[in-house]
Amino acid sequence: MHPKRPASHLAALLVAVILLPFLWAGSASAAVSDTATVTITGRGWGHGRGMGQYGAYGYAQNEGWSSARILDHFYVGTSAGSVPADNIVDPNLVRVDLSYNKGRSTAVGLGSGLIHMYGPGGEDLGSISNGAVRLGWDGSQYLVSYASSCAGPWTLLGGITGHSRIHLRAESSAAVDTPDSLLHVCRTGSARTWYSGEIVADYAAGTHRTANYTTIEEYLRGVVPNESPAKWPAAALEAQAVAARSYAMAGDTRHQPWADTCETTRCQVFWGRFHQKSGGAINPTTDPRTDAAVAATTGLVRVNSAGRVARTEFSSSTGGYTAGGTFPSVQDEGDAIVDNPNRQWTKVVNVTALEAKFKRGKLLELVATKRNGLGPDGGRITEIEFRFENGTVVQSGWVARTTLGLKSDWFTIGAIQRGETDQIAKYVESLAETFLGTDPSAADIERWTDEIYSSQDRSGVATRMAQSDAFAGVMLADLYATAFGRQPDASGSAYWRDVLKGGTRFDDIGSYFFASDEYYNGAGGNDRAYVQRLYRDVLHREADAEGLAYWVGLMDRNELSRIQVGKYFFVSIESRRDRTTRMYSRVMGFAPAESSIVYWSNRLLTIDDVRLAVELATSDRFYGQAQ
Repeated sequence: MHPKRPASHLAALLVAVILLPFLWAGSASAAVSDTATVTITGRGWGHGRGMGQYGAYGYAQNEGWSSARILDHFYVGTSAGSVPADNIVDPNLVRVDLSYNKGRSTAVGLGSGLIHMYGPGGEDLGSISNGAVRLGWDGSQYLVSYASSCAGPWTLLGGITGHSRIHLRAESSAAVDTPDSLLHVCRTGSARTWYSGEIVADYAAGTHRTANYTTIEEYLRGVVPNESPAKWPAAALEAQAVAARSYAMAGDTRHQPWADTCETTRCQVFWGRFHQKSGGAINPTTDPRTDAAVAATTGLVRVNSAGRVARTEFSSSTGGYTAGGTFPSVQDEGDAIVDNPNRQWTKVVNVTALEAKFKRGKLLELVATKRNGLGPDGGRITEIEFRFENGTVVQSGWVARTTLGLKSDWFTIGAIQRGETDQIAKYVESLAETFLGTDPSAADIERWTDEIYSSQDRSGVATRMAQSDAFAGVMLADLYATAFGRQPDASGSAYWRDVLKGGTRFDDIGSYFFASDEYYNGAGGNDRAYVQRLYRDVLHREADAEGLAYWVGLMDRNELSRIQVGKYFFVSIESRRDRTTRMYSRVMGFAPAESSIVYWSNRLLTIDDVRLAVELATSDRFYGQAQ
């Protein structure tokens, strides 16, 4: 293995896009507070897989796309189709788990008419007129109680044995599709929700459950307006109807065997036909505009290449790029529509609360270690580390989204804000010890602390210290020792300190040292010996035969000068890894992990060693260690 040409820098930069650094606080806030916080900026709302609802809105509103084109864009590899005859879910019998009633008796009312009770095989189990019936499992049978309404009081009528599932159906002469004609489920307080079709009480696997059995088209009437605003363009609503129909028809094993789907955001939001909050009015949960979208796409689903219904996931906002998964990731330019409040967002997270939650001491850093590489900022976080004083907690990006209370797993993390002046003072003392090698005076501590506090910026003080004669002298002494095996002479040290202050990058100075006559002659005064010494001093290994021949050949043919060869070696990945490790250990006080070496060694392609020291010293971890 040998360093050849800078084309390898491209691969290195791609790695740098994916891996995030320790977070540095170039704009760290210093607001005085007893509560530590971190500001997080993010993109999108939801998992981002499949169709973005705001993207569909944007494409329909701004680009005039049809629903078919919207669906083709988001669900690559699928096409328009119909539900197969042997589909896992029957479109005429969709079973919706009403999870809000899990573990509770099934209480159902009807405004006008009879509530009929049937067994699973159609056995007539009796009826209740103009009131409410409650079915509660006592361990061996359903106990049937009656009341004039959901409010009770309840009167026990008797028991039904031999059935763990009871179907309740309405028989009403009231106007069709009115609250009086539909069964409603009695919820907590005086809340009620009305549904088309049947309400089913089911005792299975030791748990009492309630479900609504209805058709897919009736089900969608209660889904589409609660997933996408009914005021949106028809094409966006039709796309939502097809996506929702396909998602339900694809089946959901999480709810088997008692149901095919559920009514919450874990599946799709479903509010039946009407709903009444406790003490409130009865309001419709459907809309004529979304009803029209459902009707316009009746029976239409997305099918995959095998002809099966595709599980067409969707979420509110992709943030501009879908997350991939079942369907290939695509750019979502429609998501940028001005009405979208979720494309970009900011959340201030209480760090003190995180410390209390995990009980591992002070949170030193919150670091995204892996991203999916799709979209700006490296895309969605796939792994994140909560680095505490007493250990590290690793979570997936999706779990961390919940931990941090965020809208999605696509986000970037700001600096942890611990702005009390005594903490800043401790930080200043640690900076001075690192860069100046001395304890600052009380006046200097006060001056630097005031600067950081008032400017809300750590980098200014850290940069000046890193550019000081003291720290430049340390770095130059190392370079002299490595290149020449001696201490710098006073005039040489002064000269190079001035060069550094003038803005020359440290790697340019290093390249000059390893291309100088002193270094070349000290190696033996010939190209072969020179290259061999570069391997030993810069790469810290002996030259391999292939690498030695490669570089000596370039010099013999005058294709590269000594200056160019010295530069290639000094900026090679091996050299940058070595410089990263030594600088990290010097500033942070411990050896870096492999992920940090990868990130910072690639960062050295665009910054020099002095800036590397500054960025490490302004990181939250350095700041936290100073406390």
